[in-house]
Amino acid sequence: MNLGNTKHCTLTVTGSSGDLIETERSIRREFRVVKDDNGDVLIGASDGTLLRASFQNGVWRITEVRLGAGTVIDLYQPPEDNVYQNSDVATLHSSRPFEWVLCGTHSATADNN
Repeated sequence: MNLGNTKHCTLTVTGSSGDLIETERSIRREFRVVKDDNGDVLIGASDGTLLRASFQNGVWRITEVRLGAGTVIDLYQPPEDNVYQNSDVATLHSSRPFEWVLCGTHSATADNN
């Protein structure tokens, strides 16, 4: 896969504190988040990727819900007993530049019945 200009085709997502999600690389943004009843927040990107971040026991855990076409993910999860790092780090590598990112609590999918 040719990733082209990797500066614009890479997006890193981390939790910063109990109410902040940060993105870096292609798009630098700090989102003050309101979590849903389960302590979760959704992060979407222009390539079609959707991630879920859950704040559990003082640590942000990031999971893949859906990857966009032509995108791969590197997910680093620090050990549970690491007191210096309070977040997983998700790095997305896309075959095309990221144009936008959003952070929220609600999503909907098409009914395939």
